Amino acid sequence: MGKSADCGAGFIQTCRTEVRPTNGVQIMLKRLFDLLLSLLGLVVCAPLFAGVMIWIRLDSAGPVFFRQERVGLGGRLFRIHKFRTMIVDAEARGLQVTVGEDSRITRSGRFLRS
Repeated sequence: MGKSADCGAGFIQTCRTEVRPTNGVQIMLKRLFDLLLSLLGLVVCAPLFAGVMIWIRLDSAGPVFFRQERVGLGGRLFRIHKFRTMIVDAEARGLQVTVGEDSRITRSGRFLRS
């Protein structure tokens, strides 16, 4: 495995080291580990996610998830999916940035944002 170190200079010195897989088997094993750990996390969190989904549906009309297209590294477009914390069509009813006590935020959204 290849190693790399990135140490910053300044008043407080920090150092980050990481181990990177260097051959095909190591890369496959790392990918498998990442997928299995992610799947385990989703299974453990599923009851909490289900509760949040029910709460959002009972709290306000509209879909549970907010979907949006964003621009990533190198101008690459990608879609995000996250729990909806504002009323439907909030982007058309006000500023893009939410500041303070915005009336477009739902009750469940206030909790999820805190």
